[in-house]
Amino acid sequence: MNKKNEMNLDILSEFGLTENQAKVFIATTRLGNPTVSEVADESEVRREEVYRLLPELEKMGLVERLLGKPLRLKTPDPQSAIVTLVNLEKEKARDRITELSNKSKELIQSLGHQVIESSDEKILDSDFSLIQEKESIRVKIFEMISQSANQLDIMFTRTDLIWLISTQGEALQDAINRGVKIRLLSEPPSGRDRLPKIIRRRFPGDIDIHVKYLLNPTAFYFIVDKHQLMFITSGAHHLPSGTSLWTDNIGLVTLTSSNFEDHWYASVHWKTIEGISLSVSPQDSSEGGSSHVHRILLYNSSDTKYKVLLNFLKNHFEDGKMIIYVCGKDCIENVKEAMYNFGFDMKIINAQKQIRILGWDHWLLDDGSFNIEKCIDVWDEFHFEAQDLGFNGIAAASEMKFFFDNNMIEELEGYEKQVHEILTGQMELKCAYDEKSILSTSYPLQLYAKLLGSHTTLLSEEGGIIKRTKS
Repeated sequence: MNKKNEMNLDILSEFGLTENQAKVFIATTRLGNPTVSEVADESEVRREEVYRLLPELEKMGLVERLLGKPLRLKTPDPQSAIVTLVNLEKEKARDRITELSNKSKELIQSLGHQVIESSDEKILDSDFSLIQEKESIRVKIFEMISQSANQLDIMFTRTDLIWLISTQGEALQDAINRGVKIRLLSEPPSGRDRLPKIIRRRFPGDIDIHVKYLLNPTAFYFIVDKHQLMFITSGAHHLPSGTSLWTDNIGLVTLTSSNFEDHWYASVHWKTIEGISLSVSPQDSSEGGSSHVHRILLYNSSDTKYKVLLNFLKNHFEDGKMIIYVCGKDCIENVKEAMYNFGFDMKIINAQKQIRILGWDHWLLDDGSFNIEKCIDVWDEFHFEAQDLGFNGIAAASEMKFFFDNNMIEELEGYEKQVHEILTGQMELKCAYDEKSILSTSYPLQLYAKLLGSHTTLLSEEGGIIKRTKS
């Protein structure tokens, strides 16, 4: 296919035509009054498919059938055909605006305000955009931050706030340098609060970003200068993977700003609750309201261990996540070999970018002793790095034998509890335990119970078969 035809196909696709519809239309226009067979040969679309597409093209007004034998086709004047396509798009746009107008009324009501009826003409003066793709959401938020002049008011889940700070750090810094005031509202932590530390790390110095907490917020949004709004419509799903509605409709923006002010004055500053455990509803028991994915695998053989862990990592690798394998320092090469035999590319393994293989000694030990703060910080750093590199999150597999070999059972219990509290919807973790290691401890049943309490799902090996049980 030449470049001109490719360009024509691209243009017609913007008017809603499929590739085959566009090919049949172009071929019919070029040939004059061709038979179906001639159109099929010219367009390289099967004859049966051409017949199937005819009713759709006729309905669009792009193709007509000429009576006679054999059946011949014709297209209207090219200018008339394009006008038809433009009119079809206008109809779709009007339907879309009506749909978004109705959505805006639902959103206003969800914020606890009465809907003020507006004329269709006034609604048409406002823009509405439904944004679904990850990169489109990222670009739109960057654009909104860059356009800010006075104030950013943001009420996000904790997961989405961390994502925002990670991916838009420079844009937020530039906004602050321009004198833009930033206020962040989110739900309080269910455990150790990482958010202030993350903010201080990303914005060092005397930069003042106001952070307050609100129990069980019911809506999440991003307001710029009380002029434009992005409303998160995807429920508990993580922002980059969900759907958002952007608008500059002054009525909706004003009502949402009022909602934010009400929440802001009803909430508490993070320093007020520092060190205090707040009651958070079960659906918010993890950062950002996303459910934990923290599984424990009990295995009897290395074959089972590698089969389960590498299958888990391979699936997430193909899904665009950064994958991490943590083991003892003496088994890194064994893990690389096992990954290679499982089907991973050795060049990608050794590149240490999307695939990371790490030893526990460098991870957990600080001057030879266990340091859980350092360990949690490492997870934070990987979370930021995965976001910065454009990965869809993190999937990690950990061999836990290191703790038993170094007689660190108490430290192990603390680590599993802490790491369980920091997990988000963007991070999944599978911890592998050799059953013999647990049985070798002084109180195996108590340890077993504590480990089950720090995980969401138990995977156990029985007779070479893996069984799954909710913890």
